[in-house]
Amino acid sequence: MAVFLLRSLYLLPLIFFVGAKAQASTNYNGSWEVVSANSGVSAMHLVMQPPTNKILMFDATVFGPSQIKLAPGVECPSGTWTPDNQTMTDCYSHAVSFDIDNASVRPLKVLTDPWCSAGGITVDGTVVNIGGWNDGERGTRGFSVPIPTIVAGWKAEANPTTYNGSWEVVSANSGVSAMHLVMQPPTNKILMFDATVFGPSQILLPFGVECRTFPCYSHAVSFNTDDASVRPLKVLTDPWCSAGGITVDGTVVNVGGWNDGERATRWLSSCTTSGSNTNNGYNLTVTPGIGKYPTDMRVEKFWPPYLDPLLTDSRPQIVEETAPTNIKYGDNLQLDFTLGQDTLKEEELEVTLYYPPFTTHGFSMSQRLLMLAKTEVVTVGYWSYQVQALAPPSNVIAPSGYYLLFVVYRGVPSPGVWIHIQ
Repeated sequence: MAVFLLRSLYLLPLIFFVGAKAQASTNYNGSWEVVSANSGVSAMHLVMQPPTNKILMFDATVFGPSQIKLAPGVECPSGTWTPDNQTMTDCYSHAVSFDIDNASVRPLKVLTDPWCSAGGITVDGTVVNIGGWNDGERGTRGFSVPIPTIVAGWKAEANPTTYNGSWEVVSANSGVSAMHLVMQPPTNKILMFDATVFGPSQILLPFGVECRTFPCYSHAVSFNTDDASVRPLKVLTDPWCSAGGITVDGTVVNVGGWNDGERATRWLSSCTTSGSNTNNGYNLTVTPGIGKYPTDMRVEKFWPPYLDPLLTDSRPQIVEETAPTNIKYGDNLQLDFTLGQDTLKEEELEVTLYYPPFTTHGFSMSQRLLMLAKTEVVTVGYWSYQVQALAPPSNVIAPSGYYLLFVVYRGVPSPGVWIHIQ
């Protein structure tokens, strides 16, 4: 299974690996494969649908007609808001279920606008989404397999996932609605910022700071996770729908955005961001005076260096019928795997669990990678092995729910299998 990158909007780090003590040697730099020229919607939000190989992708309803309609016979929602604040009957789909194995797309019905909402996955695998825009501001949506259902309010408050799988409000008002969020290395602070076009926030710039508007509202804050204190920051251009990253020296860089921010670069040291659909709706052509960049709905797979075809012999293959599907905390889990090599160095073998995130606005919420302690590795046949490893000890380490289980050898991962922890 490959890492997915939706160039139209956001990076979804489905799988990434660290921790193998030795890395297999390769000169392969990775490659891209376009698996769908048109997914139907611009993926503002993206999340895996456990325990399947499908991805839920959805966009705001306010942006008007998408590139895919609801299935025949499905009643069209009425009262959908348009960009000019009118309402209409909307027969277009603004959410799809995308199969990563065959690139098939199934349109889904969205009743309220999930623009700038947030989400997560419940213990039973239901994708939950709360909040949004206009009629969706207080809405709750969900999607479960195989019955249609999407968890987290996104307004001016911080809602991190706690160890027991519940939500804890650590601040009633962070000052801004966190459209973008990134850690500030090497500190315990988080940079949160919003679009400037949305008008007054809930926090002012410090006295004496030159500002663009009056009153002098801040649209970015540095949030201290230790004591929930907030420091307002100044934003010069609009970062709406931008993206970002962290440089080698820890500088948070943000590039792109909306209007005056479309070609801008911003940063905070102690953000590089690039927007995709910078249009007010779906614009498939570059029209002078309307948009500079067309809406991109391609879906691409990225094959990273560790999936070099020359490393096939180093890639484990889990024997799925031996892998547990449900485990309890502290269990000694056992599974078989094959490896195209005569010898296996136990110290170069890892067993990992990956929690699937809810990805939106360039940020992947709730993701975590766990390295399990191995208790035994034995040879069971020609190129066949068995590994035993300890499950996480409690929900302090791993919240209950679905995880992807991998065997990693010399930095090369096996295809993942779904496992449920509770």
